[in-house]
Amino acid sequence: MQHHALYIGAGIDNIPMKYCDWIHIFTCMDSQPYSEFGVQQSGKINTYGHDEFYRPDFIENVNKSYYNIGYELHDPINGNIRCYSNGTQCIFYYMNTSIPDHHNQVKIPFSEIDSVIVSGHDPDCIFLKYTTKRLSFIGVEGTSFDKIENDSTNTLVQCLHNGKYCFFFYNYFFLHKDGTFREFLFWDDFMNYYYKLCAMN
Repeated sequence: MQHHALYIGAGIDNIPMKYCDWIHIFTCMDSQPYSEFGVQQSGKINTYGHDEFYRPDFIENVNKSYYNIGYELHDPINGNIRCYSNGTQCIFYYMNTSIPDHHNQVKIPFSEIDSVIVSGHDPDCIFLKYTTKRLSFIGVEGTSFDKIENDSTNTLVQCLHNGKYCFFFYNYFFLHKDGTFREFLFWDDFMNYYYKLCAMN
């Protein structure tokens, strides 16, 4: 069985790809280089002729990040999708793709996942509309998993705090940046471990 993880807001991070060796396919998404802020543009043009929210070095930095952990770039499938492989695992990176704005364009990869990576960015839950399997949650050290009071957004961490979508998940991994991880069956146990770590820092 191939395991397939979704990572929304992946940026140039390579920690999950480096340590989650049981995952065969990573589907990464980011609104960059078009904009660091979803579909928003600043309306201001810089000296290079780009909008100020455009990130011109983003693709090169992603290539370097993955190359550093043994992934090589294959021919892009199209202008926005890039494929990387280390021989046993693949990364399909959807660039200039903002979620939830572009969710209709990525319904198929959403339907194929069995894991979700949350690192730095708390993704919108729209992808759950298309999932066909119960999921593993992989939360990466350095991410804020705190509950935001009176938060009405549809982001995954906040919805899990509210008990809204816990039935989509059958386990929760806390991945440390040194590659060690802990597994929990319940969101509350994951959070208790997270709060314990916060108290130690």
